[in-house]
Amino acid sequence: MPHIALHGCMTPFELRAGLEQKDITNGFGNRFLMVWAERTCLVPLPRATAPEAIARLARRAERVIRFALGTYPMTKYTRELRLTPDAETMWCSAYRSLKRREPLGETVTALLERRAPITLRLAGLFALTDESLMIEARHLAAALAWSRYHRDSVAFVFGAEVEQTRQAIEQSDRRQKLRDYLAGRDWVIRSEILSRALGGKVTASDLNGVLQAMLADGEIEQKQEARGGAATNTKTFYRASVAREIDAKDAKHAQDGVNADPESGRTTAKDAERRTSAKAKDAAGVVCREVIG
Repeated sequence: MPHIALHGCMTPFELRAGLEQKDITNGFGNRFLMVWAERTCLVPLPRATAPEAIARLARRAERVIRFALGTYPMTKYTRELRLTPDAETMWCSAYRSLKRREPLGETVTALLERRAPITLRLAGLFALTDESLMIEARHLAAALAWSRYHRDSVAFVFGAEVEQTRQAIEQSDRRQKLRDYLAGRDWVIRSEILSRALGGKVTASDLNGVLQAMLADGEIEQKQEARGGAATNTKTFYRASVAREIDAKDAKHAQDGVNADPESGRTTAKDAERRTSAKAKDAAGVVCREVIG
């Protein structure tokens, strides 16, 4: 049976734009071994490859191809590849992970659907390169390494947007948990935020990201206090921004005033506006005193 091998190079943008959704889901896209490649160096004046090196590689390639052909096409299936016992054990151990669904979404999962047979074919090619009909553990180990890089390449090209979306959703959820926890509380330390507000299920890096984002947006405030009288030994405290809390409360009071019946004696819109202005000035004074003090 004749086989066709394709080799091509393109940018991730071209690949994502040119590969239609039906090509991803109908089994066409996952027939290709996709690997991400980068330039490793810049050579302004590259030298030509030595002719003897080219000839040596050509002779080796010819020898491997003749070995793999056997008596083909006079006789079919003359070269049967088999796994050694060690390689078979390794394959059975790795097979389940090769067939596992990917957490980065349906696109990445579909493009890796043939990852297991591609890995086994790579191992067979490595054995044939050694002019052997037995796939040894070292051949399979090399194939599994390529398979992992294949998986990482597909995830990098097609899963980046999914991963960014997942991270954004997680951070939004953590910010809301922190808002709810800090509401009405005074200054709290980082360890309390981690254990009580976020349940201790956040890495230090992710916690930093949440705190920095909320500080940048003015949702929380921070202060540092010296411990043990040493200026270099400080502890950081956080709380909900005073101005933000007042804004939220006054928005509700203002809405209540707009909807109030003047005859009922409840707060009017003008009263709510007056109180909002006064509280905003008080908040500004609190912030200024803390900054100065």
